[in-house]
Amino acid sequence: MEKQGWSICTMQLLRDSGASFVNDIANNNGKMVYDGSFKFGRSSSAFLSISENNFLGTNIVPGRIENQSAYRGELGGILGSIVTIKILCKQFGVTRGAVTIRVDCVGAIKACEGDRSVSCRWKCYYIIWRIKHEMQDSNIRVHSRHVASQQDDVKVFNKLDEWKKPTIGLTDTPRIPFGSTWRRVV
Repeated sequence: MEKQGWSICTMQLLRDSGASFVNDIANNNGKMVYDGSFKFGRSSSAFLSISENNFLGTNIVPGRIENQSAYRGELGGILGSIVTIKILCKQFGVTRGAVTIRVDCVGAIKACEGDRSVSCRWKCYYIIWRIKHEMQDSNIRVHSRHVASQQDDVKVFNKLDEWKKPTIGLTDTPRIPFGSTWRRVV
């Protein structure tokens, strides 16, 4: 898998190198979750496939200190997910299909979907523009599914649905600092 700048800082592809996930996409049933965060003055995210052999990616979202936020981390998670989807589909020769990404930030869905014009006055202008561009530049249909964050309501783990269970612990997934190398875990 090729490196994609900041949108994919690390990627742990286990067992099948993403083949089962891409097969799900080809069958219009791909699923991904992500969690964006804002800690220590930086925005970051972790994204995870929901497939037979899950994989995990992370990123740290660049930008000026005053523009860093949880919202920026959420957008970084969406972008990291979409770029990963496109790379893996290209690698396995899948040209059509669909994937649903679990999004817990309604504002991010509204900014990225539909015909809403992106304003250069927005602090996250370039990230939103790139998300829209990546989605338009692909035959893989990307759908967003709003799911309330697992932090919004306390539940017992076995009562969480298929969209919430994988996100437990993503908030605490360590993000690799700038300058670190991309790696593939086998």
